[in-house]
Amino acid sequence: MRNYLKITDLKRDRFMAAILIMECLIVLYLLAKAFTGAPSELAFSGAAFFDNIKGHETVHEDGTDVVIEAMPEKQQEDLERGINIYSYEFALRSGAYTAEVEYISEGGETIEYMLDANGYLGIRSVQKESTVKYEPLYLDDSHQEVSGRFYVPVFSSVSDLQLFVHYDGPGELRIKSVVFSENKVYRFMQILGLLFCFAVFDLVYYFLFSPLYLRSGFDPVNGQKDRVLLTA
Repeated sequence: MRNYLKITDLKRDRFMAAILIMECLIVLYLLAKAFTGAPSELAFSGAAFFDNIKGHETVHEDGTDVVIEAMPEKQQEDLERGINIYSYEFALRSGAYTAEVEYISEGGETIEYMLDANGYLGIRSVQKESTVKYEPLYLDDSHQEVSGRFYVPVFSSVSDLQLFVHYDGPGELRIKSVVFSENKVYRFMQILGLLFCFAVFDLVYYFLFSPLYLRSGFDPVNGQKDRVLLTA
């Protein structure tokens, strides 16, 4: 004779019922966010975007570009190899983004991966630097455009993001524009990942801790192998 676990039996395990309700609400919330709103996109020209360029003698504006020139040796020693210029703070919702940078680098030095570059570009959160996951975009002399991905984790929308350029080269680096584009498919990948995590958690809790399973007398090895776990 089959033993069925009905939805109404969840009254005997209020904790599991609460967990299932919370999981459903989270998934519905993320689905609503995934289907609403166009993909985020931000486009910036250099000079209008960077905040602290006037604080450095060798950084200046040229039209809409930001130009960083080789630093005097004394300035390099004072700043312990290189300078950072930061953007104004801006906000992005959780998701995956592609950063595309248009630039010109001349006379860079050899750095990682045997590139001749004057520095790299990255992104950070002012309050929680580890929140955003990104790959540094090395601005090498051989190209004038570079792109890479960065991620704002689920439930981690931030309003204090800053783009930064780290410069430690002997040549000249010109930042022309930076464009961020959201990859909308990542919204649905987040939901699939959460569903998998929820399923694993629910099964572990049910078989190890839930009174519904403990009272059922079901033996997964020698018992009723055709038992249905949940039915309406």
